Amino acid sequence: MRRRSATTAAPVSVSGSQIAFSFYIDLHIVVDGRLTVRQGHRLSHQVEDEILKAIPRVAEVLVHVEPENELTIKPDLLFRECNGKG
Repeated sequence: MRRRSATTAAPVSVSGSQIAFSFYIDLHIVVDGRLTVRQGHRLSHQVEDEILKAIPRVAEVLVHVEPENELTIKPDLLFRECNGKG
């Protein structure tokens, strides 16, 4: 896995649904396990804000923060499994 700084994140799974003309996104990101709760929380809000800004039809983004050192499988495998490509 490529090394990230303490303030970056890698998406490992994304799911979503559409209700009327709006989309709702559920996203898991992997971060450096040494982040504080405050840093992880801040980063999740940054990810949410960027998605909302980039895609106007997204009404809500739920970001789950996963510490890198607690993953039991590789993020790319998890991503494929969560998207039905495993």
